[in-house]
This record gives sequence, C-alpha cells and structure tokens, in this order.
Amino acid sequence: MTLGGPITKDKTHFFVAAERIQTDNPITIRDPTGGPAVNTISPFRGWGFFAKLTHQLNEKHSFQLSYILDKNTRIGD
Repeated sequence: MTLGGPITKDKTHFFVAAERIQTDNPITIRDPTGGPAVNTISPFRGWGFFAKLTHQLNEKHSFQLSYILDKNTRIGD
C-alpha cells in the first residue's frame, strides 16, 4: 500500500508505503545419524514501513526526512 502527494504545491511533498509479508516456508529436517527426515513449515511474518517528507527550501536546497521500519519474526523461534 502506498500513498503520497503534495502538502504544499511545489514546496512540500510526502510519501508513505507499508507492506505485510506472511509466508509459510517448507523445510526438511534431516537426522545426521541416518534416521528419517521430517518435513515441516517455518512460518515467517513481517511488516515494512517507509515514510518520507521533502520540502524545497529554495531553488538550490531541499530538506528531506525519512523513516524506515523493518520488523520480521519467525513463529517458533
């Protein structure tokens, strides 16, 4: 999901983006002693967020502020 646009025409703009990641990755666990292998699922959940604010101070200079959040978890860790 993204959203962005001007706050003040030709001066100040914003942009935000968010992403949700949810996957179930199949894995195989092998017994090093030669026993049977086990198939299971490794659930992964994550959030990503980005925001940026840009302001044109004058013809040659601008000010930018940004923020990034990357939060990931694996269920069962």
